[in-house]
Amino acid sequence: MKQINLCLKFTFIFLIFKTNILSFNYIKIDPNFNTIGFNINNNITKYDIQNSPTLSYLSIPEFNRLALQNNYKKICTIGFTNIESIINKAVERETQILGTNNNVVVYHAHKRELIVLQDIYKKIYEKLNQITLNDFEFLRLPDSSFKFQNGNEFIRMYENEIRYSSFPFNIFDNNPKINKHIIATNASIFGNSLYSAGHHIGECTFKYFIKSDNITNINIIDLCKNTFPLFKLSKAFNKYKKQINNLIQLLAENESTKSGILLQIFIPKNIASILYRSNPGGTPYYNINCNHEKYALESLELYTKNTIQLLNTSFYTFYNKFNELDEIQFRLLINNTETLNPYSGIKIFRYMVETPNTKKYKSELEKLINKITQDTKIIMDTKPIIQNLCKFFQDKYWTPFIENKVMPCIKNYISQTIENLTNV
Repeated sequence: MKQINLCLKFTFIFLIFKTNILSFNYIKIDPNFNTIGFNINNNITKYDIQNSPTLSYLSIPEFNRLALQNNYKKICTIGFTNIESIINKAVERETQILGTNNNVVVYHAHKRELIVLQDIYKKIYEKLNQITLNDFEFLRLPDSSFKFQNGNEFIRMYENEIRYSSFPFNIFDNNPKINKHIIATNASIFGNSLYSAGHHIGECTFKYFIKSDNITNINIIDLCKNTFPLFKLSKAFNKYKKQINNLIQLLAENESTKSGILLQIFIPKNIASILYRSNPGGTPYYNINCNHEKYALESLELYTKNTIQLLNTSFYTFYNKFNELDEIQFRLLINNTETLNPYSGIKIFRYMVETPNTKKYKSELEKLINKITQDTKIIMDTKPIIQNLCKFFQDKYWTPFIENKVMPCIKNYISQTIENLTNV
């Protein structure tokens, strides 16, 4: 009986503890937020604010109201609780990961259907490598042209475009030759709310997220086609093109609570050189010849501190610094060694509002990936057997003639056989 009572007591304590955790929110949207803004929980500590660019941004009443007023109707449509849940999860990760002082964070958002490309590449990658990537997303497909290792190198490459363009603020984001190498990011979820005021989307991550939009048009099905050759599955695309198109259309459909995709990107400070601070449109914020790696890291490290300090400044200083702080943004370089490498230390978390279509999408995606990977199973099962036979033959019957003449022919034949089997 004592054991039962003790067990009940522990269960009761656990439930109270669990309830307290689940009921804790960093922010709450007031029904009258159109004039009030986000309500930051009174229990939020100084530690949380200092390690959360998003909370520090919302702690300034002018920023807070601006972020919400710009998006009032859309937030009402998507639902208060849906938005609250996503922001609170993102802020929780900010306080946890940035609390170690080893990382910086930036945000990007895009239309919902673009995840079809990301998911197909990631799922095939996971299946063929027999791994699970819980804290990483592939922002682009690997490309041999993604060679820039830091902001200085990238900016030097396009120095002439910056110096001599008649439209200096638009040449990066709107130039296909250049924008394939960069992704527009903000230092907090709501950054650039002032720049994005009015009807146009502008540069605010949150606005792209809730509107499920992109600054440029993207042909998703063509990009998906480029995925398959990377796994030597070229013919598989034609076989499954209709199913892939169906997935894209499913996510493109309008739903009352539809959102876009919010990406939270944590970058270790030792590789933060893949960022540079930019103007709207993507051109470098600082002089071309300065150390862009150094200034990007400094700007991100000081973002939260400077935002908090803004609360304690004079009226004159506040309004001089207001625009400057709000409009801080960065461009993230895409390269194969860091940005597209799941083992680089970069962590990427993805958020979206769950809807009936997203639930159906996940189910249909899993079925499609299983079909695609089943087509390659014969390769995965057969390849090691053939390789072992080759090794046995080479070890047992080695001669210079076999080494130099016979083995290259055998290896070439095996390679061709594997490629033909893969492209069934």
